[in-house]
Amino acid sequence: MPLGLAKSILADNKRNAPITIDYLLVGGGGAGGSGTYGGGGGGGSVMTSYGTSATKITLKRDETYYVRIGRGGIYTDPETLPYGRCGWPTLLYGPNITIIAAVGGGFGGKSTAKDGSLYSLIVRDLGKFYTITNITKINSTTAEITTSAAHGVTMANNQYISISGVNGMVQINNRTYQDDSTGWAGYTGLGFEISSVPSSTLIQITTPTNTAWNSYTSGGTLYYMTYYQGGSPGGGYGQTGALGGVAWPNWATYGFSSIIAPTPYYPGSAGPFMCGTSYNGGNGATNVGGGGGGAGGDADTATPGIGYSNSISGSSVTYAPGSSWNRGANSSYGIGGAANNNGNYGICILRIPTILYSGNKTGSPTVSTAGSDTILTYTSDGTYTA
Repeated sequence: MPLGLAKSILADNKRNAPITIDYLLVGGGGAGGSGTYGGGGGGGSVMTSYGTSATKITLKRDETYYVRIGRGGIYTDPETLPYGRCGWPTLLYGPNITIIAAVGGGFGGKSTAKDGSLYSLIVRDLGKFYTITNITKINSTTAEITTSAAHGVTMANNQYISISGVNGMVQINNRTYQDDSTGWAGYTGLGFEISSVPSSTLIQITTPTNTAWNSYTSGGTLYYMTYYQGGSPGGGYGQTGALGGVAWPNWATYGFSSIIAPTPYYPGSAGPFMCGTSYNGGNGATNVGGGGGGAGGDADTATPGIGYSNSISGSSVTYAPGSSWNRGANSSYGIGGAANNNGNYGICILRIPTILYSGNKTGSPTVSTAGSDTILTYTSDGTYTA
């Protein structure tokens, strides 16, 4: 074989070889409790392979991987689970990898009741991708999507879809649309909703304001997922409550046979993330959870959970601390809210060998370098194509 041809084949093999990368995901923080002495919200969970024994992930060339950033809990939202004041999961998924889910923090208790939440949201029905064959504009706020196969979406308030890769009608891309039959206002923005499911291959979505839809020309992928109630790094309880904590569910019960998700630790058990003591919040640990919130009431000295520190970004950063009733620990991603405050959004960081970095990304992640690696930091939804 000629030397030039051999070098060309080796170069092609290198370009097409799978890429092994590190990741860090943080779920959204829970909202603080309402009232003067509401409890602090819990920090989101932290899932990372960097500096830990967790397995790195492998990306395939020319495949697209999706980042969905978990919103922080909103203290004025309904407390009704599974979608109220708790934080939302941050997700990383793609056609050939195990989906990683960093669940959100529980919300703090009200000052009038000891009802802080140990619950957040988990996900199931993962990996359902459907090819879009057509999109029709119904009016300035509504469009109808046609899929190539039965999509399985119904008007249930724990479902959402996200859309990407559409040509022509680009306004529909990179949004997440949730059923709003119960009056709740969506995941990535108020009013981005699944409004109707006319048939097994049709879905109608609406936007909160008039949209100058372009005409659909080609392409597009619809991703479908269901949310269910699950455990989280819990928020502090209300006025006389004493503990922050965590209560993970039995993941297998929810169909998590192939998901990277937090290790189960329960209040009172021996583990790196436990209930706080007295009025203080619990602390965080890798792949277990962020800090739980401190309690409300007269606990002026309540100490929030301290969260979890990691240096995947090139310097040490503390993610997902909890809050006490009157203070947040800092402005970190995934932090729980103090009383009458929202929790912060989550974050996703990918650390990729620079020699293998493609530069193909959406969602405006921050790009930096550390040593021989390129670092993508997502604070809003986006994609990376390897």
